[in-house]
Formats: sequence, structure tokens, C-alpha cells
Amino acid sequence: MLTPDAKDDRILNNDYQVIFKTLRVSAYGEYLGTARRYYGSKPFPAVVMFLPDREDRYPWEAGYDYIDVAEALSIV
Repeated sequence: MLTPDAKDDRILNNDYQVIFKTLRVSAYGEYLGTARRYYGSKPFPAVVMFLPDREDRYPWEAGYDYIDVAEALSIV
């Protein structure tokens, strides 16, 4: 099971740690259309995975220097 907001080294090789953040329900319509059709009116969780930069900083931390994740950060 995934735990949002906690480092997780079980997903990628070599103990590479990622962090999952919970997707805002208001973003489901734009980003999860197929899942919404599948689940119908039943609630379901969704997360976004974030990777650290080479200095082990995440996008919400000062100095993060990797890919632009502004869109992903706007929906969590």
C-alpha cells in the first residue's frame, strides 16, 4: 500500500526514494476521466509520484533542480 507524503524506496531500484502526494478531488475530472467512468459515483484515491533531484530535494523544497513539475504540484 502506498503512503502519501512519506518517502518510499519500494517502487524504484537501488533504494531510490519517491514521494506520493494525494491528488485533489477537484482535479479528477481533468486528469482521471477513465477512472471516473470506471468507478462511477464510488469514491477512489489517486496519487501523484514525485522524484527527487540529484541532491535528494523534492519539488516543494528550496533549490529543487530537476524537471518542471509545476502542473503536478498544482493538483496535489
